[in-house]
Amino acid sequence: MKSVIVAPDSFKGSLSALDATRAIVMGLLQNVRFNDHDFIALPIADGGDGTLDALVKKEKQEVLTVKDPLNRSINARLGFLEEKEGLKTAIIESAEACGLNHLQKDERNPMLTTTYGVGEMMAYALEKGADSILLTIGGTATNDGGAGMLCALGAKFYNHEDKEFIPTGGTLIDIKRLDVSGLNPLLKKCKIEVACDVTNPLLGKEGATYIFSPQKGASKDMLPLLESGMEHYAHKLAIAASINLKHIDIAGSGAGGGLATPLIALFKAELKSGIDCVLDALNFDSLLKDCKLVITGEGCLDTQSINGKAVSGIARRAKAKGVSVVVVAGMHKELDERVLKSLGVVGYSTILDRAKDEKDAFNNAASYLSEMAKNI
Repeated sequence: MKSVIVAPDSFKGSLSALDATRAIVMGLLQNVRFNDHDFIALPIADGGDGTLDALVKKEKQEVLTVKDPLNRSINARLGFLEEKEGLKTAIIESAEACGLNHLQKDERNPMLTTTYGVGEMMAYALEKGADSILLTIGGTATNDGGAGMLCALGAKFYNHEDKEFIPTGGTLIDIKRLDVSGLNPLLKKCKIEVACDVTNPLLGKEGATYIFSPQKGASKDMLPLLESGMEHYAHKLAIAASINLKHIDIAGSGAGGGLATPLIALFKAELKSGIDCVLDALNFDSLLKDCKLVITGEGCLDTQSINGKAVSGIARRAKAKGVSVVVVAGMHKELDERVLKSLGVVGYSTILDRAKDEKDAFNNAASYLSEMAKNI
């Protein structure tokens, strides 16, 4: 029997990916064109917010107590995928521990924040038998280059008085030496993938500090201090990993305040497109077999949608298998329909084109999605 894959991202501010999926399926059940089709419900995310919920059912997620960006105790969620090819994969969203969402506006200061909680989550996953970790690094409040994370995983930093400490963005400059001999040995056997959709390097005017730390609360006066600390830390990390600095100051290493940098340096972590990480975890390519149509969508269909986000990632893979794609969205703007067609998208429609106004579109998004699916 032919299938229809329903794989939308969230409609931010209106519907979760799961709710959007349910609404679309409800409409398809009333569509006579698909009476003899199976519907595969596959809520997805692009490797940012919502990745955990897209991959692991809430009832199977686990909660543990870790440190937040200011070293306070909070609850953070993570989950494990069903074992595939002998691998047990942990899904960890860094923002669960060190996200900006944990801080009040007046608390945001990347001189002071830490990724220690992310390391605690990774250590827990390893203890639970994970031999593969998918780590998302969007939405962080930090600029410590993952130093805090390393501490939670067993590394030790020493200052110029030879006292052990946990560096933050503002104290990276105080690192005299880094001892990685005590790192959790399970890390050597663990495959680590980092969902990353930016190409910024760790250092320089296009790097972690100058591009991303202002949105995390850094003032102009802080920027040279943070950059000096990051550069100093990067050199110490390169020495500890016995590699050249150029091998860690690479495209994408500036994401998440440099969070992935030590994972690249010490454990050969792989940076991958967020949507590709998610689709691989969901075995999306195998689901395309016997598939007649893929329906995907998101809140706003725009140039970002066709440049590495959920819609383009799904359309690219579907096209490679000869499967047509239809997009449903909340709205669209600055959209080049020719590019959509080149991706294999055979049609799109938006809620805003049907709704009375934006308020109506937001409040009744599920109903409109069902109606759109009914008429595909």
